[in-house]
Amino acid sequence: MSMYEIYSNLRTCIEGIGQAGGMDSHIALYVLEHHEEVPRMAIGDLARACNTSIATISRFCRRVNGSDWRTFKDQMEEYGAWLRSDSAVSRFHDRIDIPWYFDTLEASLYQTRRLLTDGVLEQAVDWLSEAANIYMYGSSFSNIAAREACEKLNRINRLCFSFSTVKDQLGSLVHLKPDDLVVFISFSGTTAHIRKLYLRAKMVGCRIMWISGNQALVREGSSREMLVAVSPLALHEYRTSLVEGISLRCAIDALYISYTNRLRSVRPETGDALPAGGGDDGGLG
Repeated sequence: MSMYEIYSNLRTCIEGIGQAGGMDSHIALYVLEHHEEVPRMAIGDLARACNTSIATISRFCRRVNGSDWRTFKDQMEEYGAWLRSDSAVSRFHDRIDIPWYFDTLEASLYQTRRLLTDGVLEQAVDWLSEAANIYMYGSSFSNIAAREACEKLNRINRLCFSFSTVKDQLGSLVHLKPDDLVVFISFSGTTAHIRKLYLRAKMVGCRIMWISGNQALVREGSSREMLVAVSPLALHEYRTSLVEGISLRCAIDALYISYTNRLRSVRPETGDALPAGGGDDGGLG
């Protein structure tokens, strides 16, 4: 399990208090607030701190994180080490001035616009239209983009599913069928659990669409995979999604606009497409 998975499980437990229950949310909140101390605590220490029993803490670890107490502590230690490392790296880099940020953003958007050709968008809309169901997956910030993309498609009656936790993402794999479309929104395309999801989707035989800044993800000539590429530019001086997140969202918006344009080009009374020139083809340039 990765650092992101345990954080995702705990955060979802807090945010989904109606489903998780008050005690689980209370424990999760305490753990995140005291993430430096928890790895050094005995299970009884955490039980006393949360005013509950050892048995409740043990059930919490299994229910929320799918692990025993010892594994839970080890994962919290990894989470704390990642936060310390991330803070140290952020302090090490020189500061970037705001004009440089906007210059990089402008260059990224220009490159993304050039990559989102009419041909790419038309093929992507074909795949979105032909899929029985659409499943969208991302990690961390890109999963927020995946959930937003899913909401956009649901509003135009295109059945689409996304999931807030890694645990739920993995659980959703049992529903995949060969006529489904799986969309991975991942700037690097190399995140461990995204690769795990990808291999499972590939085994099922689903069509796979990548929205990514990694232009080497899809083998040329592949009939079951396609790439909606965005600019590879990123501000690596900061360990968070900045320029790259905006590029990913622009690609999602372009797909939504192109899909909606196709819907608007169909005559409601006949279901026939308008003749050439009767509507915008959704291309960007």
